[in-house]
Amino acid sequence: SRAMGLMLRLETARVRNAALLASFDRLNFGVALLNEEMEVLHVNQAAKGVLARDDGLSLNAQRQLDSCTRNTENPLQNIPSWLENVRATPLSEQPHFLQGTAVERENHPEGNGRGHKPPGKKYYDLQCVPLPKTDAWFAQQQDARYVVFITDPQAVKLPDNEKLDSLYGLTATQAKVAREFAHGASYKEAARRLRISEDTVRSHIKEIYRKTRVNRQADLVHLILSISQSRV
Repeated sequence: SRAMGLMLRLETARVRNAALLASFDRLNFGVALLNEEMEVLHVNQAAKGVLARDDGLSLNAQRQLDSCTRNTENPLQNIPSWLENVRATPLSEQPHFLQGTAVERENHPEGNGRGHKPPGKKYYDLQCVPLPKTDAWFAQQQDARYVVFITDPQAVKLPDNEKLDSLYGLTATQAKVAREFAHGASYKEAARRLRISEDTVRSHIKEIYRKTRVNRQADLVHLILSISQSRV
């Protein structure tokens, strides 16, 4: 009886784990599960598509996520070091938002950058977060300890006015300002695009910070992107 009970619990855990992994394949953005050594245990279909392009992201000999070309002059390219820093950060010191980095895509001269990224380039954005220790996170007969989300910033569909109003009570103009900042616009650029003064933009940003309960532009950008529809 005890043996049958144990077998039933193991089968239930196996089915639950298989359903979890299958659900990742329905996502439009990449998902990679990593073990304690930051080795890739599982990637969903979207992440497989990114790796198959071979235009920026790859798996190295240690089965770790890495850039296709080593560029020691570009800190955005050192993905293994970034993952090691994530692993070395105690859970109690992990930031509220996911720790992120970016990898430049090759053979894509068109487009424009945002934030600290050079213009005229395209990037994959990577976000990493530790996973809770539970039997639900299991792949390749190993416990998954971290998950990496892979998105293409230029394929992100930002939330519309209605969604930002329902979630945070933003007015139509405030929602537009928030989206401009999520696109990496400065105060001056946002003012020019929306045809309002910089002082008006700053006034709206203060209200947006108050309503969304953030106090930095970086946190606002992460917040908006976290409720966006991401693709790769």
